[in-house]
Amino acid sequence: MSLAQTVAAALNEGAFGGLEEAYLHRARREDSLRAIVGRDAVIADELRLATLAETVTAKVEAFTPSVLRVTFTAGERTLRQHRWIEHEGDRILRETIIADSTALVDNLEIAAASHGMASPVQPPLGELRSGRGQLDAGAKSWFEGEPQALLDGLHRVWNGRRFNEIANLYLADAEWSGPDRLAGGPDEARHWAMQLVTRLPDATLLFDRVERDGERVAILWRLFGHDGGVRARLFGSSLLTLDGERISCDDTLLDTLALEATRFRPLRTIIR
Repeated sequence: MSLAQTVAAALNEGAFGGLEEAYLHRARREDSLRAIVGRDAVIADELRLATLAETVTAKVEAFTPSVLRVTFTAGERTLRQHRWIEHEGDRILRETIIADSTALVDNLEIAAASHGMASPVQPPLGELRSGRGQLDAGAKSWFEGEPQALLDGLHRVWNGRRFNEIANLYLADAEWSGPDRLAGGPDEARHWAMQLVTRLPDATLLFDRVERDGERVAILWRLFGHDGGVRARLFGSSLLTLDGERISCDDTLLDTLALEATRFRPLRTIIR
């Protein structure tokens, strides 16, 4: 049974025994607000999802060998997740979860304050663009990988603020889906990116992992910036389908709840 089938069986049928065999006992699951360690804690986190409503369904797809796309329906709520997997041998050592968590909250302000206060952060240390300071972002990505031309273009869009280049990266009729049930095409993608940078004027996007499987390209990225004097450290994920060298479909997730929680996160005291 594949990992996608194992996860689907657990969430849909309660077959959580399969997860015992899929994860190492010291497995780590991390998102933009928290990290949990240990197979029992990971399984408990899956149980939480499976018991959100009396009727739950989960569609689980392997987008690339290391990335699962999960669409989870609990009653009238739909949660989207991208799960980035790292293995040690045949078992999962680490998972990075990017989820559209606002789908599960009734009041975003209250939920953001609650999650933020429960998630202390280190005080900001160092500059966002290490070694570059206020220098121009440049035409080339600070990350080397394939497809390099696409990564260079996305780098210019986000770090160079060249939002007009989105038109060169996407087909005119490309499909885009983003956080908070946003959807549309390249124009909507551009508007969302511009709004996000307006919210975090010093936003810097760094590529973390890139995996290509034929015409499919999965990109795990991190977005850094400051909100109310607190540094935002957010995971993001883009699952792209290419037609030639241009994007025909873009499924991008960023945890908006984690972004809204940033300003509420207390700073840990550094003891010298």
